[in-house]
Amino acid sequence: TITPVVTAPGRATLTAAVSAAAARGVYRLTITGQSGELVRSRTVTLRVLAPGDPRFGVVVQPGHQLANQRQGVTAFVGVDSFGATGVITLGVSADPPLPAAFLFSTEVPLPGTTTLQVSTDCDTAPGDYNLTVTGTAEDGATASAGAVLTVQPFGSTATQHPSTDTPIAIPDCDA
Repeated sequence: TITPVVTAPGRATLTAAVSAAAARGVYRLTITGQSGELVRSRTVTLRVLAPGDPRFGVVVQPGHQLANQRQGVTAFVGVDSFGATGVITLGVSADPPLPAAFLFSTEVPLPGTTTLQVSTDCDTAPGDYNLTVTGTAEDGATASAGAVLTVQPFGSTATQHPSTDTPIAIPDCDA
């Protein structure tokens, strides 16, 4: 419901009631106002949480990156509040383990951001590495977000070669 009916210029309050049977998730609400033939709309989001759900969220962007052996990548880590306040303590893990994965800041006030730095070396096996950033609130609630790092052999490129007869130099990671 929106109350009161607004006479321009003016403001109103939107109240959204959610039943206990409502599914968790993010819902888009479109609010439309009309004055004569003039119509304006705005879309807002409503996040429905269940009892016990954390009142904050963690996001890692981009969700997938490529790196060659001996390269590093950075990613954005955001922490959003869904009613929580305070500081979120962040940690990062990689499966399988990587030589280095660290956050520039492990304590982020709500809402806030930090940067994730991941490094590989010659001993990092090519393949997919699952990164998980976990945030812990002062009340012990946790939320996580994941990303994937695909490691390619040292010297890999996406260059197309004209034929199979073209000599290709194979780089040595240990050189």
